[in-house]
Amino acid sequence: MSAAARRAPAAFAALICCCVLFAAGCGGSSGGDTTAGGGAAGTATAPGSAKGGDGTPVTDEQALVLARLLQLNWLRGGADVSGTLPVRGTEVVLDGKVDFRDGRGDVTLTDPTGQERRYVWTRRTVRAQAAPGSRRWVTQQPDPDRDPVHGAIRLINLLSAETIDNTTNIKDQDARHLRSETLDGERVDVYRYGPDGATTYWVGRDGLLRQVEAVFPDGTVMTFALSNHRPVRVSVPGGAGG
Repeated sequence: MSAAARRAPAAFAALICCCVLFAAGCGGSSGGDTTAGGGAAGTATAPGSAKGGDGTPVTDEQALVLARLLQLNWLRGGADVSGTLPVRGTEVVLDGKVDFRDGRGDVTLTDPTGQERRYVWTRRTVRAQAAPGSRRWVTQQPDPDRDPVHGAIRLINLLSAETIDNTTNIKDQDARHLRSETLDGERVDVYRYGPDGATTYWVGRDGLLRQVEAVFPDGTVMTFALSNHRPVRVSVPGGAGG
């Protein structure tokens, strides 16, 4: 393994840590300008997350697939993203796109009544419609530990890394291959990562991440699907930089 790979941050470990932190914000108040919803993730042919010792420990080859997983998102530049997340006890849907290289994204959230609210973010700020369908935008300071929408943005941003991860780190986190199945007509391999089995990944045979599911300590679930991996450009309303 190269020196760069050995020095690479434990990207998956950071992703798992994000899941734990996000759970603290699901039940709290996130202020008057952080509601909304957006698009649904793909549906697998078998149940999602797994716990405990399900599956088998990853082989060296499978560990390498996981080590490259987030870097491939970075190298592709961006993707369409869709999924579901809990906001104050209500599941909303999310649909949009993410620019992994510039740390930007543009998503629309839709609540069960059909109201839509758009969020656009950079590495420094989140811009949100002042109200569903509003032409006015408000600037929010990122608060992923208390605002569930901001927590979702952080999770999406953590789905890429500039460098390959360390395969030893992955094996030390009890990465397991759960099964192979069909997701939206495509054959994928399903992995569970982390000792508590809180995060599950659906990986295409080309090595690209197709879906991720995070199960939080309070039982809530966030699921995102990635598709159309390619360079993405995101324009921020009002010209906000960052």
